[in-house]
Parts: sequence; structure tokens; C-alpha cells
Amino acid sequence: MAERGGVVSRLDCNPVAERNDDAELTADLHFSLWRSPYVDGLDIVESTAHQRCYPLHLHEAMEIIWMQEGRGAIECRGRQFLLNAGEACIVSPYEIHGGGAALSTGPIRFCLIHVPQRLFMPGFITQYFRAANSGASLPLKTIPRGSADRLLSDLVTSLLGDHGPEQHVHSIATALDGLLALESGRRRSISAGQIRHPAIEHVKSIIRHHYAEPLNVESLASEVDLNERYLISLFRHATGVPPHQFQIGVRVDHARRLLPSGTSLSSIATSSGFADQSHLNRHFKRQYGFTPGVFRRLLLPT
Repeated sequence: MAERGGVVSRLDCNPVAERNDDAELTADLHFSLWRSPYVDGLDIVESTAHQRCYPLHLHEAMEIIWMQEGRGAIECRGRQFLLNAGEACIVSPYEIHGGGAALSTGPIRFCLIHVPQRLFMPGFITQYFRAANSGASLPLKTIPRGSADRLLSDLVTSLLGDHGPEQHVHSIATALDGLLALESGRRRSISAGQIRHPAIEHVKSIIRHHYAEPLNVESLASEVDLNERYLISLFRHATGVPPHQFQIGVRVDHARRLLPSGTSLSSIATSSGFADQSHLNRHFKRQYGFTPGVFRRLLLPT
């Protein structure tokens, strides 16, 4: 990835294998990270060939996953979506997902583009993440080969060109317009999975706004007038994880966004709702495969 338009850094690690409670991470880690110097939260991650498995996690931003080589598998809401080379998918904000190389395939190479929600035009999420035939909310949308290459190549080239903040915002707006045009042009239904339950959406909103506070499932159940055990079951069915794991994902994402600030890791841990830095390190490494300190060195190279 060209070193233009923002901070780009590269981390090379020898292959290691680690097993934890969530997944086995094979860390043949080699990627580039670009961050917009003008728009906070707008970034691009470009990987080289590897077979890393990413456990279930979430992002505050919308994530575009562009598969460039190999065949990837994206897990979301208990289902698996296969992504071939040249295809891409769009994951909606705060959607629990994970993935990696599909079984029995070789290494993959991909590009991730994170788009902060404040750059969305009004109604984009409602229009884009919706099944054509039912109005149900979708966990993600796929972009077919060819269309993805054209649209995303133009977007990445424009962002890396460093033409100023207005150009970055314009580039995102153009790409989002293109996504809507592709979707309306296809005129085909995509399976919706589970329809989002209003109570679950309300609980997710509460957790997102009070992520640093202790989670009281009994109070959440009372808030939405549901039995506690039924709420947990319904939440897991809708998102793939129980409420406490969703909260951990929100906390980790919040901590990740604070890393470029230079704030001490212990302060980031407590402000994100973790008991201490060790607690943050454990969950951060489960999600990203390496500690916050290593991640910070990617963002703030010396």
C-alpha cells in the first residue's frame, strides 16, 4: 500500500500458533494500515497472504471486506457467508462477525475499509441493509466480482491520493452512492436470516451507551419486559453471542479507537470498562490476535 494520505505502518511476525478460549490464531501476520489524517475512524487495512482466523467481534464503523486472493468465510448471526476472490461484502455497524480463510483452501489476501457512521448519507443503512422482498434487516451485503473491483479500487485510490478532507468525504459519498446503485440494479432478494427484534435492538443500544458500566441482565430484561433467560436466548439467536460478550466487543472496539491518542494503556482499559490493563490485553488479543501495545505501534510508528 502506498504511503500517502495518512499513517502507514507494517508489522512482520514469525508464524506462531496460540490457542485460547475463543479460537486458534495462526499469526502469519503481515499487513499495512492506513488512517485518514482528516476523518477520524476512516481507515484501510490491507493484508498479505495468511490463514488467520478472526474470532467474533464488532466495529462501530461499517466494514467493507474486499477479498483479493483466495476464498474467505465470514461468520455472522450463526451463518457462514463465502467470499471468493474479487468479491466483497459490507458488514453493518455493531454487527457481530468473524471469519478467515475458508476450510480446505490456501491463504487469503484481503482489504478492509472502515467507514464511520457520520459519513453515511441519511437513510443509507435503512436502504442498503434491507431485503428487497421483506424489509427485514440484513447482517451484511455482498458485492459481486467485477463490480467490487471497480468500485473499491476507485475508492482506495482516491483516499490514498491525499487530496484533502473534502475529497475524502466526497470519495466515501461516491462509493456509497455506487453501492446503492448496484443494489437497486440487481433486483434480487438476499436471504434475510433473522428479523431484528425491537427488544434486542433496544438492549444493544443500552449496552453501546453504557459499555463501561457493569452489565445487569436482570435490569435489561426488565427494561424490555422479557424474562431474563428468554432475553439471553433471544439475544444470542439474533447476534450469535450473549449480552456480556456483545458488551466486551463494544469495550474492545472503544479501546482500539483510543489507542492513537497516546493515553496510557491502563487509563484506556479503565475508561473502556475493563478492570485493569491485563483484562484489556486478554480480550483485545482474543479479538485481534495481538496486544494493544503491538496494535499501538502499528498506529504510531516511531
